[in-house]
Amino acid sequence: MKKFLFILISCLIYPCVINFKPNTLKGKVGETKTVIIEVKNIHTPCLLAIDETYFEYENVKPVSISKWDTLKQNLFQKVMSIKLLKEGKGGIKVKRTCPIQTSQGKLEILIEKREYKELKNEIKELLKKIIIGEDVNFEYLITTFEEFIKTYEKKNVKEDKNLYGLIKEIYNYLIKIKEIIQKEIE
Repeated sequence: MKKFLFILISCLIYPCVINFKPNTLKGKVGETKTVIIEVKNIHTPCLLAIDETYFEYENVKPVSISKWDTLKQNLFQKVMSIKLLKEGKGGIKVKRTCPIQTSQGKLEILIEKREYKELKNEIKELLKKIIIGEDVNFEYLITTFEEFIKTYEKKNVKEDKNLYGLIKEIYNYLIKIKEIIQKEIE
């Protein structure tokens, strides 16, 4: 009887188990990384549908996200590609809140600074995407342009003076657009 009571109480106390593969991640600004998220339901049947799993992102943005795959009766998996946005710490938080318990998991990501040449190539790719009309994340565009301007000014690279002037002008317009949007939201 005590064993049965222990198992019953354990099932009510423990939430879903959320794991990431890999369990730590490291990369440079602008890189795209792939992460696998697994959710194992402890309570069977779980009162919360797997689609009621919520994600928060810090200094990363999702590029592609698969649907949940059922690996076993109470084991689910999602594959996500993310772009690393800004130097420093980043992360993905996963949260599930059901009537019994809240489950949370977090993947911490170390985002390293990229080299000037890598940054310059990313700037050129972003300009190309803008010209041909591809979707570009507004915040990533501003962050990358700002990083290029600061890096250029710090390194004082003479041969990229025209590119620097162009990016600085576009950046100033983007900041004005952001301010206008923020005023309209308020």
